[in-house]
Amino acid sequence: MNGSESLAFKILVGADGVNSIVRRYLKIPVEKRLIGIQYLVPGDFEPRLEIFLNSRLFGPWYAWIFPHKDSIAVGTVCAPRFYPAKKLKENFHRWLRLRKLDISNAIYQSWPISYDYRGFRFGNVFLAGEAAGLASGLSGEGIYQSLVSGETVARTILDKSYHSADFDRVLHYNDVQLRFIKILIKAGWLRGAIQALIIMALNNPVIQKRISNSFS
Repeated sequence: MNGSESLAFKILVGADGVNSIVRRYLKIPVEKRLIGIQYLVPGDFEPRLEIFLNSRLFGPWYAWIFPHKDSIAVGTVCAPRFYPAKKLKENFHRWLRLRKLDISNAIYQSWPISYDYRGFRFGNVFLAGEAAGLASGLSGEGIYQSLVSGETVARTILDKSYHSADFDRVLHYNDVQLRFIKILIKAGWLRGAIQALIIMALNNPVIQKRISNSFS
C-alpha cells in the first residue's frame, strides 16, 4: 500500500464504487460513464416523483424531481461521450429557472456513474455494484443492482457452481435500457417525437408504478 506495503489475499471483493481500486488492480478501464448533477432543495413539497423529457435541453436523457421528507432532489444526467456535461449543466440551470425552482439554499451534488459492466468474477477477485459497472446507462440508478450483485458474489464465493437468476435479470434490465438509450442517441430530430410517445406511456398507472419502484 502506498508503495511501501504488500497485502496478500485468498479472495478479494471490490465493492468500492465508480473509482474502484480493485477494478484498477484488475486493469479494467471505465469507458462508459454518466455524469449526474443534482440539487437538494429544502422545503415542504408535494411528495411526488416527476420525470421530465426534453430533447432540446437534456438530449437523450432527462431531469427528475425526487421527493424526500423535508426536501426534494432535482437533477439530471448524461453520458459525456455523447452529450457535453457543460452543455447539460447550462441547460439544467435554464430549466430550473423556467420551473421557478429556487436553489439559493440548495446543496449541489455531482458525481460520475459507471455503466461499463465487463463481468463480476475474475479468478479469485470479484466486483460488485458500481465497481462492476452495474448502474443503468439510462437512469443512472443502481441500488438494486448493487444489492443483487453483492449477494451473488457472496453466494458464489461459498458455492462456485452457484448461478443467480436475479443477477441474470439485472443484466437483462441494464441491457434493455442501454439499447433504448442508443436508439435515442441515434434518433436525431426524431428524438422529440419518441419522447412524446414516452410521455404518453408514462401516464399509464402501471408504467408509473414500475418506474417508481425502479428508483426506490
